[in-house]
Amino acid sequence: RRAKRERAAAHEEAVPSAHAIAERMDLESEIARAVAALPETQRVVLFMRFWEQAPPRVIARRLEVPVETVRTRLKRALTALREKLERTRGSEWKLA
Repeated sequence: RRAKRERAAAHEEAVPSAHAIAERMDLESEIARAVAALPETQRVVLFMRFWEQAPPRVIARRLEVPVETVRTRLKRALTALREKLERTRGSEWKLA
């Protein structure tokens, strides 16, 4: 009975298709190019925030700038990235 119940409750794991994987890699490459095209001040705070996972206060201390400057740079960088991706991919990029 246990095996029957486990089989009934089990869900098939969703395995992405080769096409979906290629689309995801293409989007990631496009995001990387868009980040590389940002001004250095924005690129650096994005890298520190999302790659190093440093909070704004730590970034501010390391860059020797006010915390609000870090927040402003992050906001501007993310806005620029969103606008770029919406121009090139419409709203489909949000699904990824």
